[in-house]
Amino acid sequence: TLTDGWRLSFGAEFVPDFASYNNYFRRIRYRLGFYHHDDPRTDELRQTALSVGFGLPVIMPRQQTSYVNLTFEVGKFGEAGFIDERFFRISAGFTLNDNTWFFKRKFN
Repeated sequence: TLTDGWRLSFGAEFVPDFASYNNYFRRIRYRLGFYHHDDPRTDELRQTALSVGFGLPVIMPRQQTSYVNLTFEVGKFGEAGFIDERFFRISAGFTLNDNTWFFKRKFN
């Protein structure tokens, strides 16, 4: 039997100084997030987690900035007496940007 399921989540990202080229740590994207989820299969399956992430800038040729994204998440799944798990998750990803798409080309 299915019940109503819902999810509440929010997050924020902070970059101290996006244009700073002399201080690497001021260009890092700092992220924080939270979510709470009730599974529609049963009332006892709830998941709550807090995540912290970083977007580490990587300067590519032609001033392209790409990012290596790291996320650390800690949370709880289930309810006491039914399923009660605590978890820790690490994830990594890449954001590859190419700034050559919208330049007007001049040909001779």
